[in-house]
Amino acid sequence: MTVVVRASRIVPAFLLALWPLFAAGEVWAAQAKGKAPAEKGEADAVKAAQAEDLVEKLDQEPKLLESILAHKKALEFLAQHPRLDEIIEDHPRVLKDIAEHPRAAEFLIQHPKLELVLAYHPAALDSVLSTHPRLALDLVKHPAIEAALEFNPDLVKTIAAHPGASKALAEHPQFMAMALRHPGHAEWFAKCRAEFKLPEMTLRAWNEPEEGLRIARQEGLFKLLGEHPGLAYAVCHHPQAAVFMANHPRLSEIAANHPWLTAHIAAHPEAAKILTDHVRMDKLLASDPKGFEHAIATHPEMAEMLATHPRLADMVKDHPALVRHIAHHPAAARALANHREFTKVAASYPHLDKEIARHRRG
Repeated sequence: MTVVVRASRIVPAFLLALWPLFAAGEVWAAQAKGKAPAEKGEADAVKAAQAEDLVEKLDQEPKLLESILAHKKALEFLAQHPRLDEIIEDHPRVLKDIAEHPRAAEFLIQHPKLELVLAYHPAALDSVLSTHPRLALDLVKHPAIEAALEFNPDLVKTIAAHPGASKALAEHPQFMAMALRHPGHAEWFAKCRAEFKLPEMTLRAWNEPEEGLRIARQEGLFKLLGEHPGLAYAVCHHPQAAVFMANHPRLSEIAANHPWLTAHIAAHPEAAKILTDHVRMDKLLASDPKGFEHAIATHPEMAEMLATHPRLADMVKDHPALVRHIAHHPAAARALANHREFTKVAASYPHLDKEIARHRRG
């Protein structure tokens, strides 16, 4: 028997069979339509995060930063930006977002300008290392680890708590130099290298202000500081002793033998004022450049005085970071704008005119 099926019945059945495919296609199309703007938004944010003039754009377009921070990929590129130090200086909230993103946090720890980030935000790595303790090892391997500990000595506590980082710090060629500069953190350095121990005189000078001042006043101070490791830094821990050291006739020679000592002296306001005359600045920059730069970064009054130095253009040729530090302080930046050799000074820092313009607006 021959079965005859009408075409009118076949077509509807055929369409019913295809309906799930049509429905799925509509769903896919809807999803694609909704996804495209999101993908474009991320692509735009990534592109913005890589812009060379991002610092200036963020000034002009406040919502741009929101867009970048809303996309993890863009945040990763932001954490690698060549001018990250300036971005964080103007927008500290960026640090919180970076700390919450593992990859971005890693880029921050490895950033070439980490020292400048810490210069203006010494606690910048606290939340980063708290959230990602494994990055303590990357910090120890960073070329600026000495500077990092100068801006925030408490970082050694996190390092000491991480086995790999602790071992790496103990094996660092500058371990002793770092440890001797921070007698107050001796126990943490000892956790990294068990045999590390400070001389008794250094410990007494650190713990007893009267002892520190007594040592600072001794005629044979220069010889004494050379015989007792860490003693110079322990003495400068106390305000009165630091003032005495700032006035010492052989300060530049002492600083030459004790890197970063200028910063330790300048940590006390009264002592910092003594260091602001141009003659002392010349000598200290020559004998203790890292300590001097640190002092200018953290002390507005010293930065403002340096901004009026007649030989500033020559000084910053070999120490361009000084220009960056001056630009950080509003009053110093404005004083620098009136320097007779401003054009020569600006050659050491390409964005100086924009920095000063921003301070003027403020």
